[in-house]
This record gives sequence, C-alpha cells and structure tokens, in this order.
Amino acid sequence: MRLMLNGVQGRLTRKRREAADKEIEKLKASTERLSLDRAVPPRVRLALRVYERFQRKGHLISFLYGAVVGLWWPMPIIFILDTRPGSMRDVAGTLITSATDTVKHAKDPADLVSSLLQIAASSLFIAAFYAAVTVGPVILGARVALGFAGVPSPGRKTVLTYRRSFLVYCCSDVLVACAEALNKSGERRIKALQKVGEELTYVRIGLRTAHRFTKGLSKRGRRKYVKTHALRVSTYLAQFEESVEEMTDSDLKQFAQTILRIAERCADGKFGNILEEDEIAEIAVPERESARLLLTAVAAIATTAASLYLIAALKLPSSLEPIAVSGSILLTVSASYGKRAVHKIDAIRGMTGQ
Repeated sequence: MRLMLNGVQGRLTRKRREAADKEIEKLKASTERLSLDRAVPPRVRLALRVYERFQRKGHLISFLYGAVVGLWWPMPIIFILDTRPGSMRDVAGTLITSATDTVKHAKDPADLVSSLLQIAASSLFIAAFYAAVTVGPVILGARVALGFAGVPSPGRKTVLTYRRSFLVYCCSDVLVACAEALNKSGERRIKALQKVGEELTYVRIGLRTAHRFTKGLSKRGRRKYVKTHALRVSTYLAQFEESVEEMTDSDLKQFAQTILRIAERCADGKFGNILEEDEIAEIAVPERESARLLLTAVAAIATTAASLYLIAALKLPSSLEPIAVSGSILLTVSASYGKRAVHKIDAIRGMTGQ
C-alpha cells in the first residue's frame, strides 16, 4: 500500500514538474519574441514551479476553510437563542443575578468590591470563551481562505504560498498574451489584444489583495502602505487595460518590460515596491469612501440590533439601551476607521438614524 501511495505521489510530482517546465518554456519563448532586454529572472521561474506545486493543495485548503465559515457563521445566533441550562444566556443570567444579590446583601464595602471584581472577571472570561467558540472559527477560516498572513494554523502557509505565486503566474500569462499579439493584424490582432486585457485584469485583482501577505499585528502600518502602493499600481495598469486595443507592437514590448518587472518584484515579495515611485507619481489612491461608509453603517445597525436583542433577552433594564446603541456605533466605527473614527461617527449616526 505504501509503495502504491509513493508511486502515485511520484507521478503527481512529475506531472507538476512537467507542467511547470511547460509554463517556463512558454514564458522564455515569449520574452525572446518580445525582445526584452533580459531573460526571465530565476525567482520568477521558481515562483511558477511553486505555483504548480501548491495550486491544487492551496485551492483545496481555501475551499475547506471557506466551508467552515459557511457552516459555522450561524453559531452566534444559535448560542444567543439557546436557553438550556449551561447555555450562554443561562450563564449570563446567573452572573447578573449574582451581581444583583451581592449589591443588595453586601454589608462590607471591601467584600462588595471583591465580589463584583470576581463576577466581572468571570464575565470577561465567559465572554471571551463564547466569542472564541462562536466567532473565532469564522474569522480564522475567512482569513486563511483569503490568504491573510498571521497566527500559524494548519494549511495557512500553503495557501499563502499559493496566492503569492499566483500573482507571478498571472503576470506570466500577460507576457505570453503580449507575445501572441505581436505582428498580427485585423480581427486576429483585436482578439489577441483583448486576451492581453483579460489576463491583465487578473493581475490587477491580485494586486488589490497583496497587502494580505504582510505578517503580524505590529505590521499594520506596513500593511496599509503596501495596500496603498498596490492599489496605485493596479490603477496604473488599469490605464493600459483601457487602451490595450490601440497598442502598437512597440507599446506591447514596453508594456511587457513593466509586467516582467512586476513579476520579479512579486516573486521577491516586494509588494510595497512593485513599481518605482516616479512611475506612479501621478496615480492617486482610488476613492471608495462611500462604499466603506455604507458597509460600516450596515455593520453598526446589525451590532445595535444584536445589543438591543440581548438586553431584551436577558431582561436587563431598558435604561441600558441608549448605552448599548452608542457603544455599538462606537465599536463598529472604531473597528472600521481606527484613529479616524472620531471624524466618522456623526456621518454613521446620520446614516443609521441614531
């Protein structure tokens, strides 16, 4: 049985190697036809081999984590609606009753403060536990499936490697499409140039997610810089995509030089320096503020509704409702905008009617 598995694995390895060799040879032939001033860099060739090696496994792991997200996301609702002994609502009710009885019957202020601190600590622990159980798998699954770097988890490195090498693979397809469009005319040239535009779309979409590969919470500022730079490069390439059908052979060769450079930078992991600043100096970051405000407002409404439902379900005083509404909006806007939350609260309150 073991020999059989080794044989199957060996055949799959050879098949992936042959596929990678084919892609590399096709890319080499394309760069020669485009008369580029340099050969395909070794890191680009290695990235193509990595893509062929991790493509199926990375896609499968992404699908499995996505399935976890799809199956687990209703869990917070189920936990909130569950009223059995030992459920979240039962435990929360017990803690609230204990706190009320402690306040009513405490005689010594020191004992009162000590008891309330113990109840508060227990509440925080239980809240963290239920949050980890209900929301944790959804957040982890979504981040791994989408290729975010972060806390080591099964399959995360494979997905990250697959998605990083996919960008290089897309650049390779653009170069091949550029080479195929050379010296063609009429309808054949139009179709070939349209193919260049189609392949370029995948590069632009991939660049918009390049910031996910930046590791660590301490790298948040770095991730923001990478995201801004990659978005500007994507916008820069969009200009070529709009005018791709008007490109001459000379334009295609110059454009191919840029794509090869992007492929090399992506293969090296230099997502914050994909193109030189002087090349994209006039490119501004695309404005998506209205969509972000709308999504934040929707999230604020959902969080507010959940808070009000919890107050009613746990039979808490109605005087807590204004606090819950304000806290929900503040929490949502802070999570979305960070330091800029103060300047956005009024806009969100206006959109939510609060």
